[in-house]
Amino acid sequence: LVVVGIDQALQGQAPGVMVTQVTGSPGNDIAVRIRGAGTLGNNNPLFIIDGVPTTGNINMFSPGDIESIEVLKDGAAAAIYGARAANGVVLITTKRGKSGKPTFSFEAYSGIQNAFSLPELLNASEYMTIRNEAITNANTLRNPANQIDTYDPAILDTLPDTDWLDQVFNPAPISHYALSASGGGEYSSFYISGEYHTQDGIFKGQGFDKYQVRFNGELGKPLSSDSKMAIKFGNNLSFSHTDRQVIGASGDGFGPGNELSGIRYALIAAPVFRTNYADGRPVNVSSELGDPTLYGDGNANPLVFNENTDWHIRRYRVFGNVFAELQLFEGLKLRTTLGGDFQFEREKLFKTRLSPAVYDPTSLNEGRVFNQTLVWNNTADFQRS
Repeated sequence: LVVVGIDQALQGQAPGVMVTQVTGSPGNDIAVRIRGAGTLGNNNPLFIIDGVPTTGNINMFSPGDIESIEVLKDGAAAAIYGARAANGVVLITTKRGKSGKPTFSFEAYSGIQNAFSLPELLNASEYMTIRNEAITNANTLRNPANQIDTYDPAILDTLPDTDWLDQVFNPAPISHYALSASGGGEYSSFYISGEYHTQDGIFKGQGFDKYQVRFNGELGKPLSSDSKMAIKFGNNLSFSHTDRQVIGASGDGFGPGNELSGIRYALIAAPVFRTNYADGRPVNVSSELGDPTLYGDGNANPLVFNENTDWHIRRYRVFGNVFAELQLFEGLKLRTTLGGDFQFEREKLFKTRLSPAVYDPTSLNEGRVFNQTLVWNNTADFQRS
């Protein structure tokens, strides 16, 4: 199983935690539910990553950088995090550098994805047989002037036999590369990692690319007999970018916010609907071939539909914190931490007209979203036996 983000790493690992992916589209956000859905609004848990809270998607973080994950499911979490903990809390600690000689780690894998358990659709002969039966049964209810002649089975010799699911679902490559290094001296440590992930969709036109660089380090001298105070500085920063290529995969396009579905057209396109003209030009919609009754509701060529959809969701994110810790004397530490989560998302959807019923007119929609979260924590820690 290929694990792309931290949210997928939680799948099946903790009781009471349900992790689901809405669609099989590469890079699609994953829903994490702790103790089920508790509200009609946002049911996402609160993620605390190295002390920085976030409720956004976390598939932009690399599972290879995780040191530990702890899930808080009961109401006691509200005593620490307040109302934000109503949907549960997931505490995530990432790896840090350790003093010693530098160590390097490299991880890589490649594979091929395939669709399985796809429904078996009618071939051309079966489609014409069922269609003829439907016409025969419906003629008694129609006005005789509008009756449709039953097609002679001999017409099958002039019609193609297209398996549309075979046309749009194909084996797709997936690759992942990650390199990390850690080490440090007597009073310092560092950890740096980089990740590149690329995944094509098994449905033509979909894809996902992720780039991430992460760095943390500490520098400081401990309290000793010849120093009256000690100070330490550190940081934990992550920079990531994802590019998701999308094709509508569900619904029928009706209603606000819904887009036409390429999978729907692949399921309802008639097998006698040819993909190209004799000269090689693609057939956009079945009505171009005449007699739309032969093709039913599947009027758009699924291949052309995918090619005429340019839908990209690009995200940029800076996440992490910096801190300073001052030890005034043995037993007393003062610490200040400034953390932030800055997310920028740009979405572009360009649709090229196919027919009066599909993508009419040609349109371009663009949206931009910027979210920022700042956290400043100041603590005093006193321990004396």
